[in-house]
Amino acid sequence: MRIRAVVEAFQRMNDELAKERRAMTRIWNSREKQIATVIENVAGIHGSIEGLVGNQKALPEIETLSLEAITDEDELMADSTGGD
Repeated sequence: MRIRAVVEAFQRMNDELAKERRAMTRIWNSREKQIATVIENVAGIHGSIEGLVGNQKALPEIETLSLEAITDEDELMADSTGGD
């Protein structure tokens, strides 16, 4: 009886851990999408301002908004979620 009680308690703990892992994964995936959306929008705003100014040298370069940085970030996110 005691062994059964310990095993059942362990199974419940393991089930709860699996539920928490799935929930956190959903939350993290959602947050990653939100961050990607914000970065894309900020990059668009920056590009629009550059277009209005007409001189790309007039605005300071923001390294994290460069095409290379965005591409690298996309690759990292794809790797972390198992996508291409």
